[in-house]
Amino acid sequence: MRILFINISDIRGGASIIAYNLAKYFELNFQTQNILLVRDKFTNDGNVIQTRNQGLQAGTERLFNILMNAVGLQYKFLPFSPTQILKTANEFKPDVISLHNPIGGYFSINDLIPLSRIAPIVWTLHDMWPITGNAAHTFGNEEWKNMKAGPHENKIYPWIGLNTGNWLLKEKKRIYENTRLRVIAPSSWMYENAKQSPVLEGKKVDLIHHGIDLSLFKPLDKVKIREVLNIPINQKVLIYSAEKLSNNQFKGGKDFSDILSK
Repeated sequence: MRILFINISDIRGGASIIAYNLAKYFELNFQTQNILLVRDKFTNDGNVIQTRNQGLQAGTERLFNILMNAVGLQYKFLPFSPTQILKTANEFKPDVISLHNPIGGYFSINDLIPLSRIAPIVWTLHDMWPITGNAAHTFGNEEWKNMKAGPHENKIYPWIGLNTGNWLLKEKKRIYENTRLRVIAPSSWMYENAKQSPVLEGKKVDLIHHGIDLSLFKPLDKVKIREVLNIPINQKVLIYSAEKLSNNQFKGGKDFSDILSK
């Protein structure tokens, strides 16, 4: 089997690590042939291909992305990466396309349709962007269930200038309806959101939790571990882990700080 993975990076960020580990796991255990298409490459892996070079193309595409976002045409038109993605897909001829994080000004949402003509797309959700107008999270607002963008949603990352959220939602629905698409939700919360999303109406949604390395993460004797880590037996322990915790509204840093204060 030939699998084409598409993500913003190969190993930077949670979505990247998931995609890269999946590719390696399938290659090792099922002898798949894989290519990873990424905007930013940080490994020396020969199977990882950048969608644009780091020089003039990267600078031009970043500027183009800023301008398109400013006028509310988020990820509708980009000069270099979409061409490279379609070219590689046509040459590689994958049996399936594994799409992960399309945010970042390298993937054109319009290209879901021609890509799915090459191979069916399995989209693993890593945030709410696929079911909102433009936002990676709505922080409780549920206007998206009525095909509407929430108040000030355009100011949430990845932000847009002109508030075209309602139109972007209609565009996503139109594109999804014409795409061979199956959706993977890695959490029960995301699964329920995807099932309730009108833009994904009629699409198969599966709940598949992210796996972990059980040789590293496994239950051990709590008393012995507390002794090793010098933690009092009866002490309550909170463990919090996040990338870019400070000044990041998505990771709950303020919530964690409030919990500690209490």
